[in-house]
Amino acid sequence: MFGDIEEKKKIRDPYLQRIFKTELEEESCIKFQSKHPKCMLAGLAYPVLIASHIKPYSHCKDGDPAQFDVNNGLLLSKNLDSLFDLGYMTFNNNGTIVVSNDLDKDVSNYISKYKLLDEFINPQRIEYLEYHRKMVFKKRYSTVSVKKYVFQEPEYLMAAEEMA
Repeated sequence: MFGDIEEKKKIRDPYLQRIFKTELEEESCIKFQSKHPKCMLAGLAYPVLIASHIKPYSHCKDGDPAQFDVNNGLLLSKNLDSLFDLGYMTFNNNGTIVVSNDLDKDVSNYISKYKLLDEFINPQRIEYLEYHRKMVFKKRYSTVSVKKYVFQEPEYLMAAEEMA
């Protein structure tokens, strides 16, 4: 059904992934001068934070340093991580959010008020952010794309007509 999706699930080394997340948590604590890690975008100490890859892990070849490079990461809340991973949002080099037109206006307006702090931006992260803008933003499968694709199938169209 999803023949266009070519991404393969890669198995991550749990030890290296834990180090990756710990480094992002430490960076967050230092930059926010907090004993608890905070979302690098919202600045809130959510109980669950995701070590989000800017260049997706699945885009990295085996042994690619980007897999666990702390500069290829952002510590984000679950919602912001999902929007970032699915290509609904990305960042300019100055940390401002760029939002996809496919995102609901209410959500778009809400998240547009955030900005990645200058302290989290460095030349290496900028390179990864450029990759994200070119290769992920507006290009990954989102629920909107899947719904458009799935509900164009003849059996769904017939069912919808029968319900009308």
